[in-house]
Amino acid sequence: MQFQLTDEQRALQDAVRSYLRDRFGPDQVRALYENDTDGLP
Repeated sequence: MQFQLTDEQRALQDAVRSYLRDRFGPDQVRALYENDTDGLP
């Protein structure tokens, strides 16, 4: 069994991470994490 991401999966992971990092600051992420609604706005 392989548990490593493929190159395509890593590229998708990097793209999503960059997209979210550019649009949501640490304060917004923290507020969602600490919110009692399980991360739902």
